[in-house]
Amino acid sequence: MIKRIIALCLLLCLCFPAGTLAEGWEIHLTPLDSDVLSNGAQRALAQWLDKAYLTVHMSDALQQAALYYDGNMLLSAVGDKNTGTLTAGEYTAPIAMESFDPSAAWTDVLAGTQKLGETLKAYEKSAKATAELGGAVKAKTQLSYALSLDQWAEVWPAVAALDERLLGCTLESKATLRRYFDAEGREIGAYFYAEKLRIAEDDVREVRLEYAFQPDGGLYISFRCPNKNETRNLRISLTLKRTERTDRISYAVNGDIRHKHADGQDTLLMEGTLKEAEGILSGKATLTYTQKRGETSVKHALTIQPELVLASGTGALNFAYTRAGLQLLAGEIALIAAAEADILLPAVNARETQVTERLAYNLMQSLMDTDRKDQLELLYYLNRAVFLTGDEKDIRMIYDPEFVVTEEPDR
Repeated sequence: MIKRIIALCLLLCLCFPAGTLAEGWEIHLTPLDSDVLSNGAQRALAQWLDKAYLTVHMSDALQQAALYYDGNMLLSAVGDKNTGTLTAGEYTAPIAMESFDPSAAWTDVLAGTQKLGETLKAYEKSAKATAELGGAVKAKTQLSYALSLDQWAEVWPAVAALDERLLGCTLESKATLRRYFDAEGREIGAYFYAEKLRIAEDDVREVRLEYAFQPDGGLYISFRCPNKNETRNLRISLTLKRTERTDRISYAVNGDIRHKHADGQDTLLMEGTLKEAEGILSGKATLTYTQKRGETSVKHALTIQPELVLASGTGALNFAYTRAGLQLLAGEIALIAAAEADILLPAVNARETQVTERLAYNLMQSLMDTDRKDQLELLYYLNRAVFLTGDEKDIRMIYDPEFVVTEEPDR
């Protein structure tokens, strides 16, 4: 879990060019309440977190995220867009880096649509009709490509060559593509519909995809691909609307992602209203995930309320995480500007398992700093499935009054 948090922080670093925000942050978490942890476990967690914090630093070439306890580094991740390392104590292991640039990703999507339009040039028709997309984006003109099944059969090899994911697919019906443009003629999105697209030998889907983006308007994505009886389906609806007024800029976010499959259905809902006023970003956003398997359904919900200075990315985030109606943890995350740091990419000298063992040892040693009884209560709860999944079954019991870690990991 700790390694995933560190990796996530590092990934977020890579999403922002150096110099756009503060060059470094200290991230402190203060727990406030829990319906699951006992009072002793909550005291131990609060006592540990009082000395624990994450740091994030960025330079032109490298980014670093690290976990500290009482001034001592427990774990550090350093990387650029291609190379990364994970360090705990004297051990350093390589890690894979997967950076994501939203701007570059959108540019690639539009470039793909343009290439598809060029491939279908012979069937192109112009349309001046405007389109209102999700109430967030407005298209002023369109280019339309409506092909019969036979016409698609002729061009499909060239179309499939544009994206390797289409090589195993076969179009089995007529289909329509529309490209959207703004008032200045800039391409802002597209629409595609096919009644029958075979994506596997025994899997034929209806496909409907529409997407558009305008920096001063918003983002809209709509996607459905059900099979005939809708026993399998992926449905995505995402809208981000930006409204600019004289005193503030408002953002309304609504998302609905549903994946129906053989084992059940997974649903992810997003809802939020944020505003930017006098350089401060505030508001409330909620993320709800429901996992349904047969007659069993479990709902997780995360609520975030930010109060951030946009110029530096500093401020606070209040959060509450609930599962099956129980609040696992609520608290505050503080982001504080940190002093500039020299970031170096350390040499690899170990395997990831050695780093994990050293991290576990360091974490246990730091936890020994808490009250003995409270410490054991926290370990008890963190090692039960009830804290992670709601299941009362024990993962492994370590509620042992003689439990002490004294040996260091093998070298």
